[in-house]
Amino acid sequence: MLALSRKFVIERGIITEISHSDNLEIIIDGRNLEFPPDAAAVVGFVDCHGHIAGYGMRLAEVSLKDCKSIQDCIAKLRNTKLFRGQWITAFGWNHENWADRSLPTKEALDEAFPNTPVYLTRQDGHSALVNSAALEIARINELTQNPQGGEIVRSYDGKPTGMLIDNAMALVEKHIPDYSDEQYSEFIKIALAELARFGITQAHDMDTETRFVPIFNELETNGEMPIRVKSFVRAQNNEWLRDCVLPYKGSYFKVQGLKYFLDGALGSYGAALSRGYDDNETKSGFLLLDENTLLNRAKRGIISGFDIAIHAIGDAAVHTALNVAEKLRSDSLLGGRGTIRIEHAQMVLPNDLPRFAKLNVVASVQPYHYTSDTNGMAQRRIGSRLRFSYLWESFIQQGATIIAGSDFPIEKPSVIEGIRSFLTRKASLDGTVLYPGERLSFFEALDAYCVAPHKIHNEFAHFGSLEVGKTADITVLSANPYLLQNEPDMQIDVLATIVGGKVVFQNA
Repeated sequence: MLALSRKFVIERGIITEISHSDNLEIIIDGRNLEFPPDAAAVVGFVDCHGHIAGYGMRLAEVSLKDCKSIQDCIAKLRNTKLFRGQWITAFGWNHENWADRSLPTKEALDEAFPNTPVYLTRQDGHSALVNSAALEIARINELTQNPQGGEIVRSYDGKPTGMLIDNAMALVEKHIPDYSDEQYSEFIKIALAELARFGITQAHDMDTETRFVPIFNELETNGEMPIRVKSFVRAQNNEWLRDCVLPYKGSYFKVQGLKYFLDGALGSYGAALSRGYDDNETKSGFLLLDENTLLNRAKRGIISGFDIAIHAIGDAAVHTALNVAEKLRSDSLLGGRGTIRIEHAQMVLPNDLPRFAKLNVVASVQPYHYTSDTNGMAQRRIGSRLRFSYLWESFIQQGATIIAGSDFPIEKPSVIEGIRSFLTRKASLDGTVLYPGERLSFFEALDAYCVAPHKIHNEFAHFGSLEVGKTADITVLSANPYLLQNEPDMQIDVLATIVGGKVVFQNA
């Protein structure tokens, strides 16, 4: 997976020769690329879980990630451009990073923007804060019932506070003017270029809206996709059936699978737990789909040729996802077909851990979520249940396959930072190492980003290793990343990203 003192010859996108060299040298169709003495080439990075259009949108919009209070958010919003009609929209706030960690309410927004509707998405994407103007447009008041799988947070007198969780977000979202297809195309191009800067040669796009599929197809046709994309199309409400989306395999864009959500996130109390949250025992989250509904929808998807990706964070949601997988695997009509992935797989009941390998279910994890969640939030929400959460080595020891991603734009799409989290497992609150037995070795971590993503989707014959005859998807780094094993804090930069023998990013 690593190449230090090597010479690579690449012709028409394929590695045709590998030989010894004093320094890393790559020759592409006769053009010689030379790198500094310490440079190293690795198999092209794959980010197995992200949101491409959303990432480009967040890069273009105002980010609230660095804000330390609702007043900080308001200060940033005062100069924001209105991209969506007369609405103010922004993303990224996280009250767990504020001095006041209680869920925010609409009062400060009402004072700052009494007549302009405001919609602010939390960092995890599973809740939003809105003001009274937005609630009025959506006709949400004390009489409005919670939608299934969502919550309108209310004060003691039953009036909405402005916080909307999971499916309740749609009550307001449907009133916000949408971006044009041209804008979305630009967002996607912005995101793909940025991912290439991080050394990513392939990204798995989760919950791809059906209308984005033609945009990706057009970009591929026009040669405007610097990296490869596997899409898992939005299927929560059978959107793929409604819009007649079928599996598709191009060179750079593939419609690979369907994406379902079983629950929300820990930060907004939406993750479905087997018992109440430690810091709010009255809440245990909620399932967004019941077991039979998910089973029937996933079965129809597999019959149509799709793989299946299921978002499940809480232990009750993971348990339900595994129950569905068990029934799919035992269905004689399916014959074991279809890759089944559980996205996040964040909390796992002890008896459920062996089921991943037994049922051939892939654990798609985001190592940096562990780092960011252990700023105290995860400790408060689930306490001692952290022992069976953010599992990595346990999956491998049980024989399960893990793949890794960042969940961009929630986290930065840095594979180096993901590997660092895998290796150190340091809590962001104080740097302590929680449950060190879950740390991965360097090669286990690299496998999760570079090899396993190709094996699970039956593409290892062409990708996933630096060998003669394989496709030249290569990430070039400023130093041997293996050094992170003993020097986890060292700086490593991406020097070049090569996809199909084309240099799509080079650090000058």
